[in-house]
Amino acid sequence: MIKILAGKARPNGATSALVDDQSYYPFVALGAEYRVTTRWAVAVSAGGMTITGDWILDNGGKLVWRPSYAWDIALGYKYFSRKIESDTFYNKVNYNIPFVSISRFW
Repeated sequence: MIKILAGKARPNGATSALVDDQSYYPFVALGAEYRVTTRWAVAVSAGGMTITGDWILDNGGKLVWRPSYAWDIALGYKYFSRKIESDTFYNKVNYNIPFVSISRFW
């Protein structure tokens, strides 16, 4: 369930309202990783979708260090953007997300 604070004017004079919306969209994504050495890798990912003017973009990249067989430590960046418009609301968001991740494999 997506809850969005919409910014369209309402008949009662309010400029915001909480709108509940649930949508399912087909999403296409690709990813690639290149192992520079046994301990270092560069990875990229890109994904998105568009339907009737609504769209989502989700792209990113990371530098991965594998200090041992079972652990990965990554430093990366992700860009997420979304625009959804309907009769009920208009919503556009952009996120720039730097991140650090630690992964354990079994």
